[in-house]
Amino acid sequence: MSFAEIAQIVNPFVSAISAVVAASMFVFAVISWHRSHRPLVTAFVAPITDFSPCLELLVRNSGNEPARDIRLIIGDEAQFKRTLRAQLGDPKRGYVENCFKTVIPALGNSQTVKANFGSLDDTWINEGADGIFLEIIITYSDFHRKREFFERQKIRLVRVRSFADGVWLQSNDEVNMNQG
Repeated sequence: MSFAEIAQIVNPFVSAISAVVAASMFVFAVISWHRSHRPLVTAFVAPITDFSPCLELLVRNSGNEPARDIRLIIGDEAQFKRTLRAQLGDPKRGYVENCFKTVIPALGNSQTVKANFGSLDDTWINEGADGIFLEIIITYSDFHRKREFFERQKIRLVRVRSFADGVWLQSNDEVNMNQG
């Protein structure tokens, strides 16, 4: 059997394998594009300034598409009620509960919105409030409402804008410059 005859037999198989590889790469590219081109909404609680007891809830879209119809839902209602110190009818409690009743109509990519989330001194429990984790659920859709997203996450109530409960008030260089 000559090389030309072998090539005629092998050529269709090589072409078929190439077509399968190309098709699978195309499918993989489409799936990857859909996973990476989407809104990505997260929420977190931060003090309005470092060491302040006053908290705000921030909702951010860090994805690369706008998000619509954003809803925050309390994940563990029993824990939420145990942690919330303000009584029914207290306006401070109302500020916090409104965060979970309000729908954010749209949030562009790289945008953040804020809401009053009470105070560690009088809205949330005193003992151990620095470091309480609340489970929340975030639901939203892409701008065209073709895809729905469901994110479960925990938010932490703290007095400091730090992931490890500590920040420098000022550096040693600033202290030395101020003294002399």
